[in-house]
This record gives sequence, structure tokens and C-alpha cells, in this order.
Amino acid sequence: MWRIFPRPGYVADPARGSNHNRGAAVDLTLVNRVTGLELDMGTPFDTFSEAAHTANAVGRARVYRAMLVRAMEAEGFKNYEREWWHFAFPIAEPVAFDLPIE
Repeated sequence: MWRIFPRPGYVADPARGSNHNRGAAVDLTLVNRVTGLELDMGTPFDTFSEAAHTANAVGRARVYRAMLVRAMEAEGFKNYEREWWHFAFPIAEPVAFDLPIE
């Protein structure tokens, strides 16, 4: 991905790595199992504003964010509080992957 879109701060340089390319982080949302549609989380994915901070939601979005956090924490993941969609899994020494995407 770095070769396709080398944007520091958005895509991790494989030389330095990130929790994503070490297999220790995931970005995700909730989906309605009946309709297959994403639930309204208050902001779109990758909205880098204070509105995307996990705690900065109102109404149904606040309920959905809390539901996502509870579900992920129950499996050992930790939410990055400035991105409601970002969760990392604590791994002592994760290894960076630099594999081609085809």
C-alpha cells in the first residue's frame, strides 16, 4: 500500500511499520445483519476530526460506538480513543509484514 499511496501519517511506511501491517490492529464498524448496511456511527470511517473521537458521539451513534468498544474489548482489543473504528491487540513484539497486494 505504501508503494501505491505513500502518504506519511495515513499509510504506514513498511520500514517503520504500524500495528496494522504487523497484524495487531484492525479498523472496523458495525453492520446490520438483516440489511447488510453499516450502522450510523456518527462520522464516516477515516474522518480525522474531534467528531470521530469515540466519546464524541450522540444519540444512536453513541450507543453503537459503545457496543463496538464492548465487543472488541471482550476479545482483548483496545480502542484508539481518537478513532472510533480503530482497535489494536496488545502483542509484545509484533513483526511487520511487507507483502505485495494483488
